[in-house]
Amino acid sequence: FASTDAGGTSTATNVLIDGVTFDNIVNTGGNVNHFEVIRVDGNVNGLTIRNSTFTNNVTSTSLIFFTTFRGTKPQNITLENNFFGGLGSAYFTLNMNFQGSGCSNWTIRYNTFQNTMLAGGNCTYSNMVWVGNLGPRGNCEGTAFRSNVWYGSSGTACGATDKAVASSGLGGTDGFHLTSGSPAIDSGGSGADCISTDHDGNRRPAGLRCDAGAHEYGASAAQ
Repeated sequence: FASTDAGGTSTATNVLIDGVTFDNIVNTGGNVNHFEVIRVDGNVNGLTIRNSTFTNNVTSTSLIFFTTFRGTKPQNITLENNFFGGLGSAYFTLNMNFQGSGCSNWTIRYNTFQNTMLAGGNCTYSNMVWVGNLGPRGNCEGTAFRSNVWYGSSGTACGATDKAVASSGLGGTDGFHLTSGSPAIDSGGSGADCISTDHDGNRRPAGLRCDAGAHEYGASAAQ
């Protein structure tokens, strides 16, 4: 990272975070401190976070904080196949802290959001696409929504091919993996909207379509 803040990126190009576990990162200074697991300042063009896990973290604002404190809005952002755990005292999983236009080319696909809000902030988006995610019903910020599964007791689905369901069907020892009968099974995309592996490196799809979220139920290991 090129950064002036611990845990942040600023003036960076084509950053890749792949297969990293962020666990028990705790803000001990109270909410007066601006403390996140990852902070992305302006002038970042190209950031991919994939196959990573965020658990047991306590921050003052969000798990990942995007801002324009130091320049232009971050562009060409991909979040794929991540497990986002409970927030502790944080307000959001993803916080887009900028106003106006210029948020372009964001792809958020096949992530599992566990008991968290999905986004905060305000921007006029260009090509911000959500595909195959599994998460609680929350803010529908973006330009296209396809084959997502949103769970909870209130709120609506964001896109015409999304599903709104009461329960996620998540379970397992970590609470991130699908259990039998989950509405996320075979509810993700197909063709170009179905990616080849899940968070655990298993093949997709195991059925007729990808499963929504970062875990493919009943899949075998990729060769």
